[in-house]
Amino acid sequence: MKNGGFNVAHVISTNTFSTFDWGVSLENMRNVTLNGNTFTGDAATDRHVVVNTKSLSSNSNTIVQVPVDAVITSNNFAGQGVGLTFLNHDSDNDSYGTFTVGSAGNENNFSNTLSSFIEFDGQTGTTDATMSFPVYPVSNVPNPGNNLGWPTIKACWDQNINAENNKFDVGSGLQLPTAMNFANRTVLESKLTHHPDNTCLGTLEYFLPVHNLTQNTYHQTIGAGIAAANASDVLELAEWTFNERWWVDKPLTIQGVSKVNTIITGTGLAGTGSGMTLNNGVANVTIKDLTVQNFAGSGPNGSAGIYAVGGNDNLTIDNTIIKDNLGGSGFYANGPISNVLIDDNTVSGHTNVAGAARGIVIWNGLKQNITITNNEVFGNNCCGIELPDGSATGVTITGNNVHDNADNGIGVVGLMGPGANTVSGNTVTDNGRFGIEIKNPNGNGMNSGAGSILVNNNTVSRTVPIGAEVRDIAGIAVFRRGVIAPNVDVPYGAYVSNNTVSGYTQPSTSEGFGIVVEGINHTVANNTVSGCDVGIQRQAGHTPYPGDGNQNDVVDTYFGRGNSPVSCGITLSGNTLANTVNTRDVGNSAQEGIVTNTTTNETFCSIQAAVNDAQTLAGHTLNASSGTYDEQVLVTKGVTIKGVGMTQPVVNFTGTVTGKPTLFDVSVDGVTIEDIRFNVDLSKLRSAVIASGTGIDNITVKDNLIDAYGTPAGSYGDRNAVSINYGGSTNYRVATGGVNSVTFTGNTVNGSGPGSYFRSGISLDEGGLTATGNTLTTINHDVLLRFASNGANTISNNNFNGGGLELSDQNAGSGLITVSGNTFTGAGAPGTAKLRVKNGEFNIAHVISTNTFNTFDWGVSLENMRNVTLNGNTFNGDAATDRHVVVNTKSLSSNSNTITQVPVGAVITGNNFAGQGIGLTFQNHDSDNDSMGTFTLAVQGMRIIFPIR
Repeated sequence: MKNGGFNVAHVISTNTFSTFDWGVSLENMRNVTLNGNTFTGDAATDRHVVVNTKSLSSNSNTIVQVPVDAVITSNNFAGQGVGLTFLNHDSDNDSYGTFTVGSAGNENNFSNTLSSFIEFDGQTGTTDATMSFPVYPVSNVPNPGNNLGWPTIKACWDQNINAENNKFDVGSGLQLPTAMNFANRTVLESKLTHHPDNTCLGTLEYFLPVHNLTQNTYHQTIGAGIAAANASDVLELAEWTFNERWWVDKPLTIQGVSKVNTIITGTGLAGTGSGMTLNNGVANVTIKDLTVQNFAGSGPNGSAGIYAVGGNDNLTIDNTIIKDNLGGSGFYANGPISNVLIDDNTVSGHTNVAGAARGIVIWNGLKQNITITNNEVFGNNCCGIELPDGSATGVTITGNNVHDNADNGIGVVGLMGPGANTVSGNTVTDNGRFGIEIKNPNGNGMNSGAGSILVNNNTVSRTVPIGAEVRDIAGIAVFRRGVIAPNVDVPYGAYVSNNTVSGYTQPSTSEGFGIVVEGINHTVANNTVSGCDVGIQRQAGHTPYPGDGNQNDVVDTYFGRGNSPVSCGITLSGNTLANTVNTRDVGNSAQEGIVTNTTTNETFCSIQAAVNDAQTLAGHTLNASSGTYDEQVLVTKGVTIKGVGMTQPVVNFTGTVTGKPTLFDVSVDGVTIEDIRFNVDLSKLRSAVIASGTGIDNITVKDNLIDAYGTPAGSYGDRNAVSINYGGSTNYRVATGGVNSVTFTGNTVNGSGPGSYFRSGISLDEGGLTATGNTLTTINHDVLLRFASNGANTISNNNFNGGGLELSDQNAGSGLITVSGNTFTGAGAPGTAKLRVKNGEFNIAHVISTNTFNTFDWGVSLENMRNVTLNGNTFNGDAATDRHVVVNTKSLSSNSNTITQVPVGAVITGNNFAGQGIGLTFQNHDSDNDSMGTFTLAVQGMRIIFPIR
């Protein structure tokens, strides 16, 4: 039948066709009904029904073309050959109506014996060329050369036809496609030719594989199902091959029936792009139980098998296969993003076609509550599982099998609180340079709790040589690289424990590291590391900085990929090591401590860095942990610097001195220095603490141990363990109005023989001092208080084992000076007393009581003094030359002849003069202007006791 120009109805029914080459040919026809016919082909080349836009006639190219259509129902296609064939061989003006191929209750039956059930033709070119079917005559046979004039232009049959209401026998009897299982439909598909067998062909719809479980509706494509769905609907994808890209624009669950047989494929699709794309801001999406494969991407950061554009919170990817999406990554999401679960997936084969591709990657921004578990990730270039750039918290990466990726197995950047972070129980094998990378972490230093970063119980190994890679390689690396806001500049607080790392060797001039860490407050404990060039390395200071470290093949001992400027507080314990070099420190002292600002919770590897930090303010406390601090510190903020830990932190500067010759240079009010051990090298320094400034009130130095060592150099007069506003040979006395409230308590000042001692323990000018509970051993003055002018002064309960105490020239602003409960032991300063009190011009009261003086040359020397009370003291002389108490009109000083003399006087009661020597001595050695007040040597009930010798 051909050329239905006048739309005359043709009804072909209940006919039987046997032993034909072609059964029915519908050529440029419309308004045709084929119903109830039986076709029995007897050869594989037989064509039962052929539909063509071309009229098989010599004037095909001039015939008016009609919108071809047909109703084909209730026919039996049996025997051999092809049941239905659709051709578009006159494509210049082809036109189409509606084809009905089977309907409910009027299904066509296709026998299992057919070689093909339905074929859409994909031939192109002209009909006078070589044809597979049909063969159009191009000459008048048997008279060659007489062209019959049949040529027209062929094109693909690109029309969609619905064939779901037909019954096909694929070996299990006649069945509707909806009743078939996956194996049946696989056979059925093999006997159909349509899209995607050739992408230019139309789609033969014989089964609606997308079931909206929520609405109980069916769709041919995933895209159509998504378009018709409401938010939160569940779409179930049958065992089927979906050849489409699609976009999710609403919250949905999209689940396959089988991750093996529910296949979304990009094979043959034009252009590049992702397989599944989650539009920006679409949250609450679940994708599970399916395969995404063979999509051609434009680049690994812009395309993926599954691609989440950004802001796709509450995302689940579960039990999928994502593979061979060349030019893109496997799974890719952009941050910021929160609440992501990637569980039980297989991700592989994303190669370097358009750049370094990852298996599973979440890029950029803050990534919160990310769980990546039980996946197998392999054969990707560059990396297996990565959270690069930005920061991340609440990350769990556990139970994954990550192997044979080109660069790293697992890489995570910017781990921090408030969530706990865990990389645990993973098997990481034969990846490229790195097994597990932890870059720029900011943890709490613990193995659990808010902000913890735990790398635990992973098995990380290389079992094959690294090959052409010549740079440093590592099993587990905690380091600084690619710092962007809000990453910390110095890695902090990772806990690496119970891992097994092996086989990291580098045959080049670089090295293979089992575990390498840099930064602050990390723990590396109970790991087993074997067969590596270097088992465990702590490092700091690799260049360049502040950019990224030079990771090229450089002959040095650094792990080249990292370059933390400092490292400290990295604890190694309980590790089992069998490597060429088991442990190594590079550019890093294993004994360095950590400084923590208890207000901001920031941490530092030096006291100076903690003081200098912009967030450190007056009133903050800086806790310095046990360890050694090799630095001079400028204390320019009113902070408390406090030692903490099992042992006192040690400050011991070994470099070249700059500024004042001291370890701590204090220049502001409100500074407390507590519980620190100062080791002062007297060959280059003079003091542990110098406090000098126009305003330095409220200075506290407590519970410190100050030791001197080294051969002394420089001015002896400046050699004071603590110097506060003191005008020695170098004048640091600059405080306006003196110094209010200096507290010096609980300190120990020592030296080392034969001559490495301080001149004084503390020297203070123009201040108010409380000195209690100290143990001091110096040469001249354990405590020197001059020109007191700022309130009362109390010197009590100290052990003076060196030069003793000197109180001189107190100003009018001084209050009562109390010296009580102290123990003075030793000869004292050469040529003078253990306790010297001199020049009482302003008549400041001095009360000296309940002290004990032992083994002295002089006990107390009162020089040009008045208003002094000595009561209840005990003197134990041990030589006949000892002088217990000496009163003199003369000040024992170089300017005695210019000093204003006062009417000397004293109340001396209730004291015990024991041992040897002379109890009381009175001298008038400056008699030009001598003046006498009153001396009281006893009162009723308070007598001086002179032992009988």
